[in-house]
Amino acid sequence: SGHYGREGEQFKRGYFQKSFVLLTRKPYINLYSNIVQIMAPQYFESGKVAIEVAMHNFTCWEPIVPGKSYQVPLLGQVLSFHIPSVKDKTQNKTSEFPGHVLA
Repeated sequence: SGHYGREGEQFKRGYFQKSFVLLTRKPYINLYSNIVQIMAPQYFESGKVAIEVAMHNFTCWEPIVPGKSYQVPLLGQVLSFHIPSVKDKTQNKTSEFPGHVLA
């Protein structure tokens, strides 16, 4: 989630805070953290229009599948990421422990 806060005497409790939370069904935590880092500041600055633009961007993305790398538009930026496959994860684990079999 993304957070925004400001101190000031004009606020009832001396502080103003907002949160931006992204809910999803997929376990792509790093990807969604990066999306929130891009979307939250723009949402806090522009409001609902940032969500509308991001949703339009999302509809232009090809389906996300494990084992592929992507470069996709998001709110005027290019987001680059790789979704590891089960094979990628297995190779990374065995390379961390050369000579050992992970079961």
